[in-house]
Amino acid sequence: MQEMVEYRGCTEKKEAVVLSMVRKKPRGYTIKIIISNKKSMLDDHLYNLMTQLTQEHKSVWRMKKYYLKDAGDCVDCAKFWEKLSADKDAHIRVLEEELKKHLERM
Repeated sequence: MQEMVEYRGCTEKKEAVVLSMVRKKPRGYTIKIIISNKKSMLDDHLYNLMTQLTQEHKSVWRMKKYYLKDAGDCVDCAKFWEKLSADKDAHIRVLEEELKKHLERM
């Protein structure tokens, strides 16, 4: 794909593969990973980090949208889902930091 690419303050026209990962609220932002035509695939470990981050977000969303409601009047289950959701939020923050470190090195 031919496009103008801005990367670390430099703008140039080149062939690039652009992968976008969009997150919604509460911390909504977009991460764009730009990979030059010399390297058209992500390293396995970077791909794994992104995939795991997506899975954690999906899990938290399900817990908050469905599981807490389904717990109904069961206080123990509601507490369990809230704690598990908080744990997953912590995992998400760790994954985001690790992913950020790798992206800054690209």
